[in-house]
Amino acid sequence: MVRPCLVAADELSARGYEVSVFSVPTIQPIDAETIRSVIGQVPRIVSVEEHGAGGLGSAMAEILAEAGSSASFRIMRLPSIPIFTAGTQEQLRDLAGLGVQDIMRYVMQQEGA
Repeated sequence: MVRPCLVAADELSARGYEVSVFSVPTIQPIDAETIRSVIGQVPRIVSVEEHGAGGLGSAMAEILAEAGSSASFRIMRLPSIPIFTAGTQEQLRDLAGLGVQDIMRYVMQQEGA
């Protein structure tokens, strides 16, 4: 999911949004120290992942709660419905609501919140 997030971040930056992309390559073991240092610097966090509940977003929520973070936190993840089709990774992400345009729209909605 890093590439679509980077593309979305570039597009959002071009539109005047201040965004950063932070990659978390492993959930176990998770680098909680680095995540805590990042969350202390930002007002809003959106976790974007190709997993369902119990993935990166859940692990990050736990770290944010333990750190007492006041950052707004939202998770974009796979819907809990099956997608019965074949396609490229990009096509399947779009079908699941995790495409570049979906990420941009979600971040812009959070910015307005």
